[in-house]
Amino acid sequence: MAERDRRPRIDQPREGRRRWNPPSLFTEEFYRAARGRLAPGGVFLQWLQTYEVDTETVRTVYATLASGHKAGGFNDSFPNPDEPDNYLTPGYGPETAYALEVGSKNEFFGRKLRVNASAFAYMYKNLQFQTIITVGSPPPLQPNGQVAINPDTGVAYPDNRGGAAVRQNAKETAHILGLDVDATLALPAGLELNLHPLLMDARFPDNTYVNDDRLGLGTAPAQVDIGGNWLPRVSPFTLNYALSQILFSEAGNFDWIIQGQTRGPHFFTAFNGDGKFETRGPGWGINPITGAAAPIETFDPDGDGPLTANAAYTVIANDPQRLTDKQPTYTTINLGLGWRKADGLMGVRFFVNNVFNTTYATNMATQPGNYTRFYNDPRMAGVRVRMDF
Repeated sequence: MAERDRRPRIDQPREGRRRWNPPSLFTEEFYRAARGRLAPGGVFLQWLQTYEVDTETVRTVYATLASGHKAGGFNDSFPNPDEPDNYLTPGYGPETAYALEVGSKNEFFGRKLRVNASAFAYMYKNLQFQTIITVGSPPPLQPNGQVAINPDTGVAYPDNRGGAAVRQNAKETAHILGLDVDATLALPAGLELNLHPLLMDARFPDNTYVNDDRLGLGTAPAQVDIGGNWLPRVSPFTLNYALSQILFSEAGNFDWIIQGQTRGPHFFTAFNGDGKFETRGPGWGINPITGAAAPIETFDPDGDGPLTANAAYTVIANDPQRLTDKQPTYTTINLGLGWRKADGLMGVRFFVNNVFNTTYATNMATQPGNYTRFYNDPRMAGVRVRMDF
């Protein structure tokens, strides 16, 4: 190549600067040819684009759609009330769930504020749920509600009833809606504030009929409609919150935290017991097998008030508060204070859980006419020491 054709600088064309043009796309021959066109001491200038993408520039938005399936099965067998020598083994069908979630992950103010939020909707077809039914008949009762005395033995008649878990499907489609937000704010002096609210609406669909086993009426057809009731253990709102701080020093790292939770009211059974009876279904007092009348209560023809064909029902009707399985709103607060050596080999942490000694039910064992609650741990304080070798 003639000397006059050599260039002191070879520059990428201006229009190419706007295109993604990494050097890996050029061959070795290309660079040799470029070098051959450079004058002695010339410069080959190539424009390379770089990108800086962070959550300040681009927010993350996502949506997911998923489905799941749960197989059906069979319940435990129990005696047929109309044919004592035979047993019934009711089955339940498969359940299908569709889940839709739309969310966003964001950071603001130089990453000092992080906000993640998602809205979700679940749709359940043939929702499977469980209740406890009474197997066996209750002992005869006296007018005062006490168990009658067997004249042959002189002792009270035994209660041979038992409970059996029964799964069944909701006839209508059930929906669960919710909003979940997690926000963290970095404050001066190493402080950090975290808020995590969760809102939910999860209820049984209309026309969901079950036998009200809470009444302890044996095989009596006490059908009720739990449509519109909340699913067990679901709260309309739950709020978690915390304030913490980390301090670094030559003596080690110090930290403290105040955290709490406020949880809304919820129920432990599908009946949402709050001291009143459920709405009766069309099968109340109707034998589900034969369709014949099987009255649980009758009425005085003189109009003096209701009578009963089932003494156990009278006992419950006189004290419906026995059917309560509701846990009211509660708040718990926990404290923590810690120190750790700068090399991380030793640490001490003091804690106080349930500072205000709040009492609330965490679980409930349900039997006909008898609810047994299990409660949370009381206030607890302590210290933990950790040493690594």
